[in-house]
Amino acid sequence: MKFKLINTMETTIFSHTVFTGNSVLHDQVITCANGLIATIEKGNKQDAHYYTENLSPGLIDIHINGGKYLHFTKSPDVETIQDIATAFESVGTAYTLPTIVSCSLENMMKGISAIKIHRTNHPHSGVLGVHLEGPYRNHVKRGAHLPEYLQKPSDEILQKLLDHGNG
Repeated sequence: MKFKLINTMETTIFSHTVFTGNSVLHDQVITCANGLIATIEKGNKQDAHYYTENLSPGLIDIHINGGKYLHFTKSPDVETIQDIATAFESVGTAYTLPTIVSCSLENMMKGISAIKIHRTNHPHSGVLGVHLEGPYRNHVKRGAHLPEYLQKPSDEILQKLLDHGNG
């Protein structure tokens, strides 16, 4: 179960096991206010609005090429971003940066547009932005990047990408 606290009301969650990042706590009531954790205290299930067996911080993945069904470079659209968001939320990844590998400038622009639309329509989703992997890569150490899309850095193209992505 994933909790996204987006309102300003106080919310309480009881969990049998809480992983804090440094330790494991048992039978805790977590009180959240204004979208932030305010307290974590020993408590009972009946003391909380929500109940879960286990609770831990959400993971962040800054390099995701695709979701369960779709690949972002191949299909740089809102449907692919939703596929990525859904697939990774289900396994505990709370925040993502969908990745477009070296490709045409047109394809990168489509991906940036899709991210902007998704973030406008889903402002509290875990999609934080986009990861552009390339096209500025060494031809010798290009890995799986197609050589026809690799290029030398260009201030003009960088500015186009930044402008299209609103910074």
